[in-house]
Amino acid sequence: MAKCLVIGAGILGLTTGLKLAEKDNDITIYDCNKVGQASNNAGGIMFPLSPWNDNSKMQELCLSGHNEYNNLFDRLSDNERSEINLKKSNLVIAGKNLNFSKKWLINNKQIESEYKNLNIQNIEKNINDSLKEFVLIKNINILDPQKLINFYKNKLEKHGINIINKEIGNINDFLDKSENSKYDYIIISAGAWSNKILGPKNIKIKPIKGQTMTFRTKDKVLSNTLIFDDFYIIPRGNNNFLIGSTLEDVGFDETTTDEARSVFNETLSKLFSKEINLYDKKYFFGFRPYTDGEPYICKDDRNERLIYNFGHYRYGILTALTSANIVEKMIL
Repeated sequence: MAKCLVIGAGILGLTTGLKLAEKDNDITIYDCNKVGQASNNAGGIMFPLSPWNDNSKMQELCLSGHNEYNNLFDRLSDNERSEINLKKSNLVIAGKNLNFSKKWLINNKQIESEYKNLNIQNIEKNINDSLKEFVLIKNINILDPQKLINFYKNKLEKHGINIINKEIGNINDFLDKSENSKYDYIIISAGAWSNKILGPKNIKIKPIKGQTMTFRTKDKVLSNTLIFDDFYIIPRGNNNFLIGSTLEDVGFDETTTDEARSVFNETLSKLFSKEINLYDKKYFFGFRPYTDGEPYICKDDRNERLIYNFGHYRYGILTALTSANIVEKMIL
């Protein structure tokens, strides 16, 4: 049994902590409750949004995560599925990424999909009839990310693990304190804030702000989850929807903007065949941990007690189970 400290209580930190706890390791989790944690502001589509833009390592992690979550969800009870608002949805891809998605799916035949050369109004009557082609990916899992986080927190509590609100500061100063020598391993899963903890180490990671909007319509205007150009639109039930996400290289700017509101409204106007009245519009943001290449899932090259698990960009939820399995093998 190893004594482990997990720094960060987003989806990666919680999933890793739970995985290690289930293997009878002694787990402590610290979190500093930063505004804009990515997991709290994600869409919850359990499928890679634009894998044709991702490197092979990220694609591998995403597809592995897709399969692992399918297996996990099959084992959940009906009550547990309800707890995370888990639903099945077809995923429709239309617009400028159509050809990229077709080529990617040809090379990944394990994904059940169909290319449709017909008017999209055959399946979505409110969509603009200028969209003559689309890809349909069947039976994608959709969930509520905040409810998934609460689900994992409840699981951790059953193992006697509560999240401690604590600011770490610089990791070297933290490691120098004698009371912290009790940890066999320290796992950094602090998302876009990870390099602030690690300090001058050669970690290339930065925040990319993603803004989203939720809204309600009078009537049901969309049945399937849709990826249109650079945005996704997710039906949340009872005529509630979410559209996202912007990708903004603006540091830790904690605001929602008129520019994002305008882009969302323009996208919806372009998408639907008639004007749709939107009610109860609310705006959110989160910081995605972006790296120039692959996510960091490895041991520190100078200190084997220090393990990295961050930098998963837009796929933290989807890749969390696979990443936790990789970390588990590092401490065996």
